[in-house]
Amino acid sequence: MPQELLDIVDADDNVIGQMPFKKAHEAGALHRFTRVLLQNSRGDFVLQVRAAGIPDAGKIDAPGGHVQSGEDYLEGAVRELQEEMGVYVEPEAFTLLGRIEDMSRSHIENMIGKAYVAVHDGPYTIEEEELTEIKLFKADEILELVQKSPDKISPKLLQCLKLWERLNA
Repeated sequence: MPQELLDIVDADDNVIGQMPFKKAHEAGALHRFTRVLLQNSRGDFVLQVRAAGIPDAGKIDAPGGHVQSGEDYLEGAVRELQEEMGVYVEPEAFTLLGRIEDMSRSHIENMIGKAYVAVHDGPYTIEEEELTEIKLFKADEILELVQKSPDKISPKLLQCLKLWERLNA
C-alpha cells in the first residue's frame, strides 16, 4: 500500500512541496491536519477515545487527521469523519471554527489545521486501528471535564472546544 502523501506548507499555510507521511514526520516538516467537533441533533458531542500506539492514546479526542496532498481542509475533514466514525456529512453542512495547531513536536508533529463542527445522528462505527470507543457528552459535561481533568483530553480537542465556546458565547 502506498504511503500517504502530505502537502508541506510554510508558516503562512502556502504549499511548498509534498512528502510521504513518514518522511514528513521524521523531518518535522510543517503539514496540515483537521478536526471535526461532531454533534448529534440534540447538541451532544460525539467524541472518541484514542487507541493505544498512536499519539494521545487513551485521551478523548474529536475525529480528524492529516489532510492528504491535493485536498483542502474541508475535503480532509469530510474524509476523516467518514473513515473514523463511518458517517458522511455534506461539505456545506460543516461550520468552520478556526485554526488549530500542534507544533509541540512531542510526537514528531509539526502541524497547522482547521477545526470544524458538523451534525450527524449516526449510527457511528469505530475505526479500530485508531479508536477504542465513541462517547457522547453534553456540552456542560465535556467543558467540566476540561476544567477538572484536562489531561484526559487531547490538546487538539482542547483547542477545538475553546473555539466552539467562543462561537457559542
